[in-house]
Amino acid sequence: MRRYILAAAVVIMALTCSCSKNGAAGFCGSYSFKHSGVLTVERDELTRDGEVILEADVITRSLVNESGQMDIVKSSADDNSVIITMNIIGGGLVILDASFEDGELIIPEQTRRVSLMSLVANLESTDCLLTVHGSASKVENLIIFNLEYEGDYTEGGRSCHVSQSEISCRAKLNED
Repeated sequence: MRRYILAAAVVIMALTCSCSKNGAAGFCGSYSFKHSGVLTVERDELTRDGEVILEADVITRSLVNESGQMDIVKSSADDNSVIITMNIIGGGLVILDASFEDGELIIPEQTRRVSLMSLVANLESTDCLLTVHGSASKVENLIIFNLEYEGDYTEGGRSCHVSQSEISCRAKLNED
């Protein structure tokens, strides 16, 4: 009977150690990342002196591709919280908070600056503040992010609303 109790205690300790090792700490590390995507944007009509100059329409805008160094670190003694920093090549830094729940990182709604590129006409870009939220799961040495962008911004005197987003972001653990 003692052997069974001792064996059960060893199994419980092993499971406890592996869970705490995996948890949020399992995501911590230094990664290389790539982030891109497309947004569907509803634009209001543009009027001048009460006359409609441009009709309301729906357009597709691409995020300016981002890549660089991503670091994920525990934010405090709380085993479930992390800080994600994305140091973007060519400038820019994004900092996101996340928590570990049910085997994945949950990224609550946060505001971040993004650059949107037109898929037509001169490939001009527009900087705007949008809300991002989502989740991330880890598969071996890769983290796959499922992100959604939402929000409103103004471009060329027109109010714009992001109605849909298709975002891809992945991070690969840097090998020492």
